[in-house]
Amino acid sequence: ETKGEETVTRQSYQQGYVSEPIRTRRGVAFRIRYRLRTAEKKWTHKSEILYGLAGKKAARAILNDRIRDSENRIPEVLDLTVQDFVDAYWRPYLERKQVKPSTKRSYDCGLRLHILPKLGGVRMTDVSPLHIENLVRVGIENGSSPKTVRNLVGLLQSVFSLAVDNDLISRSPVRDKHKPQVGRHEKPVWDARQLKLIVEAVPIRYRSLFQCAMLTGARLGELLGLQWKHIDLASRT
Repeated sequence: ETKGEETVTRQSYQQGYVSEPIRTRRGVAFRIRYRLRTAEKKWTHKSEILYGLAGKKAARAILNDRIRDSENRIPEVLDLTVQDFVDAYWRPYLERKQVKPSTKRSYDCGLRLHILPKLGGVRMTDVSPLHIENLVRVGIENGSSPKTVRNLVGLLQSVFSLAVDNDLISRSPVRDKHKPQVGRHEKPVWDARQLKLIVEAVPIRYRSLFQCAMLTGARLGELLGLQWKHIDLASRT
């Protein structure tokens, strides 16, 4: 509204909704509902289930925070999909943090093959813990190892944490319980006879490298980085 030279922005003054206590296997929960303004200036409804609260008053306090945050948000940001956020914010964030190229390649692979095909078109504000649970379930059912799925959950956790830090969402939909258990196994150890057979099977020009690996247990990158200046023949080190 315009009054003289002053412009007044009308507030929505929405109250939102808080349910009565809901008993679940995870304990008492409360469902809250409130409205969000889209980029087309229309209203859309948002629903959440809150756990671990002392009572309805605490749920109402969280609801009020959600309403206040939604009214302070830029409408265009509300329609950001997971794909949009990854392209516009996540990838530049990795560049800014100077993440190693090998790590970025690993992230890109996880996003391209597993995450974006299922969540890329979903708005960031609409992604729920159930979306993450379904992604974990499908991954395991399709034969992905628990370690691979656990890494994907860690990647999602990092992406949504960045969204939380930038006040795009109030809480990440990723929970620690989404991470599958990974069994630990002892790595196989070759005995002296097996090591001797391996070294003897290696071409002469590479044999010193394999002998050094056998005797020191150094990583390949460390071995390949050795130069003559690192060798002291007098002290035999």
